[in-house]
Amino acid sequence: MDKKTLYIFLLLFFFLLLIQYSSRLNPPKQEKQPEKAVVSVVSPLGKEADIKSSHRTSLVEDWGRLEVSSWGGVSSCRLRDFKERDYALTTLAEEEKKLKASYPRLSQQEKAIASYRLAKLEKSYKYFENYAGKEVELVSFPEVFWAHLPPYFTYTDPRGIPLISDSARSPYKIKKQGKKIILEREVEGITIIKEFSPSSSPYLVNCRIQLKSSSSLPPGNVRVSVGPDVGYREGGRTYAYEGPVAYIDGKYQKVTFSRREKGKKSEIVKYGKVDWVAIQNTYFTQILLPKDSEIAWFSKNEYDEYLSGIQWEVPVESKKNSRSFEFSLYFGPKKIEPLRTLGKNAEFIVDLGYFGNLFRIIYVLKALYRLTHNYGWAIVLLTIMVNLVLLPLSLKSFHSMKAMQKLHPQVEELKKKLRDNPQKLNKEIMELYRKRGVSPLGGCLPMVFQMPVFFALFTTLRSAIELRGAPFIWWIKDLSLPDTLFVLKGFPIHILPILMGGATLLQQRLTGSEAQNPMMSSFMPIFLLFIFYNFPSGLVLYWFVNSILSIIQQVWVLKFSSISSS
Repeated sequence: MDKKTLYIFLLLFFFLLLIQYSSRLNPPKQEKQPEKAVVSVVSPLGKEADIKSSHRTSLVEDWGRLEVSSWGGVSSCRLRDFKERDYALTTLAEEEKKLKASYPRLSQQEKAIASYRLAKLEKSYKYFENYAGKEVELVSFPEVFWAHLPPYFTYTDPRGIPLISDSARSPYKIKKQGKKIILEREVEGITIIKEFSPSSSPYLVNCRIQLKSSSSLPPGNVRVSVGPDVGYREGGRTYAYEGPVAYIDGKYQKVTFSRREKGKKSEIVKYGKVDWVAIQNTYFTQILLPKDSEIAWFSKNEYDEYLSGIQWEVPVESKKNSRSFEFSLYFGPKKIEPLRTLGKNAEFIVDLGYFGNLFRIIYVLKALYRLTHNYGWAIVLLTIMVNLVLLPLSLKSFHSMKAMQKLHPQVEELKKKLRDNPQKLNKEIMELYRKRGVSPLGGCLPMVFQMPVFFALFTTLRSAIELRGAPFIWWIKDLSLPDTLFVLKGFPIHILPILMGGATLLQQRLTGSEAQNPMMSSFMPIFLLFIFYNFPSGLVLYWFVNSILSIIQQVWVLKFSSISSS
């Protein structure tokens, strides 16, 4: 590579990165001070309440500590085996800065939503300042969502008008019988009893809601729900779906609302055999598993926060004065083993994508981890295995590329000779390739077979909690995050993507593509660097090791191939 090409490479690299992070390096100047954002948080259902004023008691299990509040539900759930990451302290501060900068340009309605989100960002930041490195919390902002502590309960008439709902204005009496927690209160002549008891399955709590009345219960619908938040958001870029999901009529479903309903209240009702409904983030979830139900519902508020729930009908003809509704709550990681013990296809919430499920990458990684005790080395071994399987195709590809390079002068001669007759030109070039036994698609075959594995690893890395916080070596502390070595003037320096870009450039130089198309061969490494720069380091590690192995194979072909010596 000559100096001119190197300069082009460096200039394009810095130009693209400057575009991507221009908002960080050069925030827009404003003639006047931006309008101050109002950051008071108000619950979607009423004034902000103080969760500390409620009475609480706890279930302490091997997997963690679950706290039940007299306001009707779970006010805290801490998991012993997982720790909060200080990664959030950087990303949340960046999000807050961007949101405040855009605040003056928003409409009045957008400002109300932005103020709410700013307050949550600030509360999240303070949370991570105090709890980074400590046990993960799965019930966040209880002081905001005092009326939505899972399992949030409502009893409506047939028209949907609430008759009874959980409320801080009418708290439950709370008591403990052994390991069972019982909440009880009376409203409008109806006694509501909520029971929480431990389960033999980890992260699972068995629940029962009982309604009693001196006369027959009024007709209507009983609803319980989980959400709206699963833990405190760490910020940053996420590549996995976060929101309401369900398993209904034997199918895993992501529940999405129309973009036209953004910033508006909305509800979706689904009918069928409901195995479970859930709210999830990238690595953790709250799942509601009913004993029996055929109605699931999902709602969002104007702040685009979601609830997932189950509904039971209390029919008009019912003369009963007592009804019981049984279900279970799972507060825990999206991890296949404990989810599988729940039954009801709960493990499907771990969305590994089509290729991830097809190739079972997570199981291969776990098997390799048992050998190496390090997921980084497991990814390296996986890359080597993939390359060994594809080695015959790779060698054929390299031979094909070298043969095409040898034919390059003759192809150029045909282009000059038949430049006014493109159809004949293509025919003559293909005939030339046929006579020499060269396939123009031969060089693409390894890439075609690599891409499904790449996508399988990508979808696995974005969702597998096993890689959350998993270190590799030296500066790579978390394979599920970019490998930031240091931050320079607000710009994070990630080493693996830079090494990968250099390896790609060397790879192209060895194949001789630089001589045929120097501009494209210089631009491609920069393009890959730009795409991969903020990807999880585990994914970039796979691609980097794959590039190194390809270089070794190319060197071997160049040294021992009969084509290169002829």
